[in-house]
Amino acid sequence: MPRLSLNHRIIFRQAGAYIALLLMLAWTSPVVGQQTDTSPTVYRNWESFDTRKGLPHNSIRTIRIIDDQVWVGTEGGLASYNGHTWQSWTKDDGLPAHAISSIDIDGDTGELWLGTWGHGLIRFSAGRFDPFTQVTSGLAGDLIFAVRCIEGRVLAATNAGISVFDPHASIWDLKAGRRADEPESVITQMSVVGANLFTAGWGKEPQKSDWMRGEWHDLDLSGMADVSYRAASGDTQNPVIGLAGTEESLWALTNDKLFHHTAKTGWRALDLPAPADAGGFARCLAAPSDSEVWVGTNDGLHAMIDWDTNTWITYRRCEPGHTSLVIAAQKGRIVAIEAVGPTIPDNRVRCIALDQDAVWVGTANGLACLSRPEPWKYTSGQGNGTATACPQSAQPAVAAFNMSDETQGKESITLGVLGPRARPIALPGGNRRQRGDARRPDPLAVQYAVDKANTSGSHGRSRFDLEYGVGGYRRYGWHSPEDDFTTFLYEDQAAAAIAYLGPEYVYRSAAAFYTELPVINVAAVAESKEDNLIDNPWVFRCFGDEPRQHRLLLDYVFDELGYTRLAALRTPTRVTQRHLNWWASHADARGHPLVADIPHSDDAQELDDVLDAIRRSGCEALLTWTDAKTTASVVRRMRDLGMRQLVVGGRSIVNDLFARSVGDDHGQVIALFPARRLAQSEAMSDFSDYYTQRNVRGGTPIGPGPDAHSSLDAANHLIEAINTVGRDREAIRRQLDLMSRSAAGEAHYERLHPEGKAVLAHLDAGRWRYKPIP
Repeated sequence: MPRLSLNHRIIFRQAGAYIALLLMLAWTSPVVGQQTDTSPTVYRNWESFDTRKGLPHNSIRTIRIIDDQVWVGTEGGLASYNGHTWQSWTKDDGLPAHAISSIDIDGDTGELWLGTWGHGLIRFSAGRFDPFTQVTSGLAGDLIFAVRCIEGRVLAATNAGISVFDPHASIWDLKAGRRADEPESVITQMSVVGANLFTAGWGKEPQKSDWMRGEWHDLDLSGMADVSYRAASGDTQNPVIGLAGTEESLWALTNDKLFHHTAKTGWRALDLPAPADAGGFARCLAAPSDSEVWVGTNDGLHAMIDWDTNTWITYRRCEPGHTSLVIAAQKGRIVAIEAVGPTIPDNRVRCIALDQDAVWVGTANGLACLSRPEPWKYTSGQGNGTATACPQSAQPAVAAFNMSDETQGKESITLGVLGPRARPIALPGGNRRQRGDARRPDPLAVQYAVDKANTSGSHGRSRFDLEYGVGGYRRYGWHSPEDDFTTFLYEDQAAAAIAYLGPEYVYRSAAAFYTELPVINVAAVAESKEDNLIDNPWVFRCFGDEPRQHRLLLDYVFDELGYTRLAALRTPTRVTQRHLNWWASHADARGHPLVADIPHSDDAQELDDVLDAIRRSGCEALLTWTDAKTTASVVRRMRDLGMRQLVVGGRSIVNDLFARSVGDDHGQVIALFPARRLAQSEAMSDFSDYYTQRNVRGGTPIGPGPDAHSSLDAANHLIEAINTVGRDREAIRRQLDLMSRSAAGEAHYERLHPEGKAVLAHLDAGRWRYKPIP
């Protein structure tokens, strides 16, 4: 529970349940401004720090409180605060790296250990920096996700395993090492509780480790009956992005849930407070006790003050005017709101540290210290919502991109392309004859998109350059593709990147999240639940199905068939979510928002509930995008019950199997003809000519294949986003998120494929028949 006075702590310990009831009654009281002795405490006293007050950089990565000293790692150096003054170290002072990702101290020697992005591990002792990299030491990898000192050893979670260093004997060891013959598994979180080490891998569940023996024991989150570790989209995994242990419990954080484990209760979970706008995600966790926990997200700071009532206090900054809101919510509903003065410098909270007197919060634009908590001064009458946004945008507005301001006379915008490594790494268990990784964006296709953007002006006034990630240590073949992310960030200053991130590429996905580089992924969509993708808010996809065709299909339903009451049936796959989001976006734009959005898990036992929801919705047409078997089972049951709604399905149902499965009484069923006609467009013909002229092997020109088309689409998708919001990486991420959730964001396809046609497939007497959609 957040920093209560001693009296408050005693009261809460003696009468927890009674106090929770009083809190609920107080917050829902009709008397405005009424105060009670049982009100929770909130922080209104904030002090902010930035480069003007002594920090080397405003982008904060990590905070560590050691005795009375506050150590801060930033994107531009290291800083310490003694309560009165700041001292900082940058590369000009001998610091071997720009970005400090993690900090810990060796309690025996007093030496400070620093993890970095791309420059390995650093020992800071007696004013001297000693670097350890994969070239100069036994460190396994140079991307450091976490550093912890335990039992006289330094443990560094890297992109190649956990490196263990004994500084007294100068001996290195490797735990959970990276192997060429095993699926990728990178550990990104470490928490030390006594002699126990708890870890969490990117896309993996937490583990308890006997690290001296190299033994790892899973702590299964998905075993809970009421909690799913997988994301709601069904074919993605929620990564554990925060882990904190106390003497008697363990806290774990995913994108949207908080998990708590004790020996008495086992695993329990709570949903995080809803973000003010779509696309919110968690970023960090701090838990100093078994009952107190703080969560940082990209949309504010949250304190969980009572588990049983699912009560949270949220601090959210507003722009302009720098006012803030303090929001109390119970079970997902707002029960009180208070406007206060300046609080956190930015809503993008990256790290939290707590001591006996204060809460330190690191953000993407400054550091804040919260102190002297006060009783809650609530305003009642606000308890009818599920989330709230500031009166203005929660983030500083991003001005429309203007080339004359941003790029004229300056360097152009750089896009990174994650290439294959020059040579394979000779890892344990690997085949030394294996060739380098060839799965990557097609460089010719990306170059074509950039050339068109720079010469034709069809994509805006921006100038773009490309930087290709290639083997860093070519001679030795030690370079890993995820190392390119730090190169793009700190050397090339890339605004975003295009990469191949298949489900198996865990290291690259983790690097994208922790370096905060927007990425367009050209890998194929996972086709099965076993082929799980990791839910990553910094990675986006660009889908090649013509949005115009989908809009024409819905326009046909509205205008030709006269149906305006539409419902959506969602099955748990990412492809389903994407297409139904497009359809819902266009229906809303036409003034016909969906009357119902019905989930269906493909479980036959719950089909009766699904059919009842369809009936109660009063819809005239049912939109669904799933496989032929599932759609056929829904259609058959609907017709058996006399439900005659039009069924609008995805391309996968247009086959003889579906036609036979639904039977004679199939009613009205339509879909899009599953043939793509993009190759017939003038734009695609120009691209094909460009490609074949430059891709000649053995004297034979080779035209673009599916990978080339995907890479072209991805490059244009990214260029579209940058031309909309400019070079700021967070603004690009938000724009890509907007584009992924709305058909309106796919407008670049209409320029690339102006001749795209839509062909309607409709089921008639057990056979599919086709006709152009006007």
